[in-house]
Amino acid sequence: MAILVQINRVCISRFCISRAWVTVTLFLLLNLSFTSVFVSSSTSTARKIVIRNKSPSLITLYWISIPKEDYVRQQTSVTYPLDRLNINSFVNHTFAAVEITKDCVLPDGVTKPYDDSKLKSPIKNICTESRFTVTPNTDQIILVTGTGSKFLAVLDDDVSRLRSLLDEAFENCEEDGKECLRQNLEVTVGSLLKKNTLEKTVRESMAPLIEDYTCADSKISTSPPLQNTTWTHNGVTRDVSVLFKSDNAEVHIVKEFISPEECAAIEKRSAKSLHKATVASSDGGSEFSENRKALQASIKVPLNSPSDPVYLLSSRIYDYTNAHTNYNLTMEGQEDIMSIQYKGCGVDCEEKRDRYMPHCDGECGGDEYLSGSRVATVVIYCKVPEIGGGTNFAKSNIHIKPEAGMATWFRYVGDMTTLEDGTVTGASDSGYSEHSGCPVIEGEKKIVTQWMRAGVNAEEPWDSFNTKGLKKKDVEKFKEITGGWGGGEEL
Repeated sequence: MAILVQINRVCISRFCISRAWVTVTLFLLLNLSFTSVFVSSSTSTARKIVIRNKSPSLITLYWISIPKEDYVRQQTSVTYPLDRLNINSFVNHTFAAVEITKDCVLPDGVTKPYDDSKLKSPIKNICTESRFTVTPNTDQIILVTGTGSKFLAVLDDDVSRLRSLLDEAFENCEEDGKECLRQNLEVTVGSLLKKNTLEKTVRESMAPLIEDYTCADSKISTSPPLQNTTWTHNGVTRDVSVLFKSDNAEVHIVKEFISPEECAAIEKRSAKSLHKATVASSDGGSEFSENRKALQASIKVPLNSPSDPVYLLSSRIYDYTNAHTNYNLTMEGQEDIMSIQYKGCGVDCEEKRDRYMPHCDGECGGDEYLSGSRVATVVIYCKVPEIGGGTNFAKSNIHIKPEAGMATWFRYVGDMTTLEDGTVTGASDSGYSEHSGCPVIEGEKKIVTQWMRAGVNAEEPWDSFNTKGLKKKDVEKFKEITGGWGGGEEL
């Protein structure tokens, strides 16, 4: 996007820009979060902080109590490499990110994480730390990188990112006027970001209302499409409606995606293994939750039987995904296909109804994609209820009234890059892919779901990662360092 910025002539004296009107093509802002502001418009000093561990080591976090310099641990656990920690804090509070290695001593004198006793004698081989202080800026991210003498915790918010990028952009310019131009740009872009923050706040506050309204009215039809198109696969042409599209998220519906025979094969193979549905837990495993009430069963795709109906369905799913992304996914190493069933108990029923509350299938906080985790989902409707059971993307203002045979396909990661070591990177969605399954009032809803991942293969399949996207073998390796001390957690 381009922004026209009017600069006072005094700002450009002997500067590299010599016109009063300067068109600054802010391609660099594509790397910024448009859902944050430079300085909080609120008088509150409370701030939410995200610590991203991009170092190769385990880390833990301490609050530094001023003026005594006491270390107050903020975690009952550790944060693994590539994982993150969310904390609530206040402006001007100082923290220390501490690197945990096998032989070092934590700054509070802990030799084992369960022991908080202080050491009275001088500490030798104390763990490496790097400190940071909370600023007035919102949506602050702390990037922890390096190890040993290069271990570093650096503030990464919109202000610091913009200033860094401006420094790079103006690197070859003369000094006079540079700061004045920077200030003009910061004010202009700051106003834009504040506007986008307001829009995000309104969108998020309206989402629960949209969820309640659309789920309560079973007569609401599917949201109008942005675009109607078709997809031809193995000689069969299917109608496609694009309901939502952004850089890192899309929502499509595809008519007649599954055949009755394929639905029957899925239902038959899942009949004996249906069980209560689970959700991902904060420790990387799974757990039962009141937010999801349904039955589910996993079905392995017979990769050596290309004429099998489940294989044909699975290959169609990945062909569609690869046709509409640059993911280049393969069927090997992926999660099993899931058969999920919801049952209504009638209009006057007072029991808790089968439904799935708003959630994200993968990362949807705008973070960098973690190789091996989910990138896209398809929900295919084999049987639809008489009342209820719609699919909502409330933060995108999308409602889908299911039809038998139809598929809802959505992605939540932008274009991806494959690195030399085989890992993949990309930018995750910032909330638009959050979705839900409305309560089933009357009848049954039977769906087939496939969660798709990038960075998995036959050698490193999906179950070699935990639900937080971390490799289980790496988790076990780090447990040797901590003596079994657990994984990261959100405070």
